[in-house]
Amino acid sequence: MTADTDGRFSLLEVVVAHEIPRHTHHSADECIYVLDGELGIEFDDRAYTAGPGAFTLLPRGVPHALRPASTPPPRVL
Repeated sequence: MTADTDGRFSLLEVVVAHEIPRHTHHSADECIYVLDGELGIEFDDRAYTAGPGAFTLLPRGVPHALRPASTPPPRVL
């Protein structure tokens, strides 16, 4: 749990079924590992699609957006 690391780390497995609009994390980096499906990522004025096995680091302070790019929607860590 996040409390186990004093709030410095958390790990979630989620299905990205809906678009996550452009937003910014001001105090934490976000890392995404695609387990299944394809995830659309907009980051730093670039857009690309990440498939199974892809890892993406989204540094704090950089606006980004996520969207499902496959059916069924992607499952990510």
